[in-house]
Amino acid sequence: MTVRGRRNVSAMGLLAAVPLWGCGMKGPPRVPLVLAPAPVTDLVVQRVGDEVSIGFTLPTANDDRSEPASLERVDIYAMTTRPRLVPDRTLELEEFQEAATLVASIDVAPPPEPEDEDEPPAEPPPAEEPPVEDALARQGDPILLTEVLTPETSAPVDPWEEERRRREEAQAEDEDEEDAKEPERPVRAPLMTPPAPGPVQREYVLVHVSTRGGESEGGDRIAVPLGVRPPEPPSAPTVVYTETEAEVTWDLPPGVRETVQGPASAMAAGEAAAADEAASADEVSADEAATADEAASADEATADEVAADEASADEAAAADEAAAADEASAADEASAADEASADEAAAADEASADEVEDAAEDEAVQPPLESRPIVEWPPASTYELFEVAGAEAGSPAALELLSPSPLEAPSYTDPRVEYGVERCYAVRTLDVVAGFEVRSRLSPATCVTFVDTFPPAAPQALTAIGSAGEVSLLWRPNEEADVAGYVVLRGSPGDETLQPLMDEPIAENTYLDVAVEPGVRYAYAVRAVDDAATPNPSDPSDRVEAEAR
Repeated sequence: MTVRGRRNVSAMGLLAAVPLWGCGMKGPPRVPLVLAPAPVTDLVVQRVGDEVSIGFTLPTANDDRSEPASLERVDIYAMTTRPRLVPDRTLELEEFQEAATLVASIDVAPPPEPEDEDEPPAEPPPAEEPPVEDALARQGDPILLTEVLTPETSAPVDPWEEERRRREEAQAEDEDEEDAKEPERPVRAPLMTPPAPGPVQREYVLVHVSTRGGESEGGDRIAVPLGVRPPEPPSAPTVVYTETEAEVTWDLPPGVRETVQGPASAMAAGEAAAADEAASADEVSADEAATADEAASADEATADEVAADEASADEAAAADEAAAADEASAADEASAADEASADEAAAADEASADEVEDAAEDEAVQPPLESRPIVEWPPASTYELFEVAGAEAGSPAALELLSPSPLEAPSYTDPRVEYGVERCYAVRTLDVVAGFEVRSRLSPATCVTFVDTFPPAAPQALTAIGSAGEVSLLWRPNEEADVAGYVVLRGSPGDETLQPLMDEPIAENTYLDVAVEPGVRYAYAVRAVDDAATPNPSDPSDRVEAEAR
């Protein structure tokens, strides 16, 4: 593939008057069909530090799905602008090309001629690699370009300046004419700060040039923000692995964006818990209030009864028994009325407490209201973890992204642990600025070679049975797949350390010890050993004791 400057393609056509009689045609001649390559659908523009990478695949078909594509070359243009709050109109392709800079031009090799079925297949040419500088990209090839951002590329241009100036002059003339017709009135301007200009951005456009010299946009225009500093990369990651997985972690880089607000579910749970506590407190207060009202009503009823009894006794002493009986009956009715009022008050208090409790429950069940923050805070930083392959660690082709989506936490679990295999990990920070992803430089790589240093489990269920001149040992076999065998240990019951009975592990989970003396008691244990390059012995099993007869 070669990258060349833009070439001026011009064509002249001669239009001759052709008589239409005698040619069998009716009506004017048709416009010749002009084929244009299909737009690129996989255009990816990324900013990594102070570099912008542009990746896409050369089309293989035209707009009408016919193949091969009528494609001679692809031009990449870029223009740095400063967007306004009220956006200017979108520039046409020719206007964009006039104000932009040609970043690169990729010549595309013509497609191979179709083979004639009647002719025998041609012999393949000798295998000679063409020089790299003469090789051309072919339709369907992936393309990757990189532009380094410099102070010159960061200087914005304003292709709408002249157009905006003419529009403002025309608007000013119209306003002068209206002011001449109408009496002068005081102008009341709102007290507000004029909007600040937007961040500088660099917009990229692909242009397909057909074999007939026609030009068309090869995909969407993508803008890269330039007025922001790229995030800082994390430090070299740390790798800790087990038998089945590797845990890759890294420290937060300087200036990292962190989450400002927790998830809505956690907030809703906290609000519901607070509402439940408030409801419980209201319920306790309502119960205490009802109890106090009942006690007050009882005291009031007792006082009324005492007063009524005293009055009845005095009147009975001064009057006849009939009058005393009537007054006592009246006192009883009054006491009953007081008791009924107290019951009604208590019932009202209980109803009020129930209403408070129901309101608290309804408030706790309701979901939180939707809200919009006053200040739009940028999203938190995320991370991309790569496996770096080979010595060409700095090239994009040597990076393999381990997670399809960005990582929110500074950690990743890699399940690909293979003993004897070396893996190198590197990470970079990812920020989203104005809807565009800005990446940091790659962190230093951390390489680790996975080594089996994990011993198997200790054997279980060891049993020893003594017989005439020998001791038979039996234990449960281990379930690990990498167990190479077992080593039997023997010693006296009081020995702190037992000694192995063989130099090489045995594969069976049984052993017959014939080198024993009858009547002497021995202590036994068993170790499992794996098949690592440096074997890892397990802890000894539980001890058992036995003696031969």
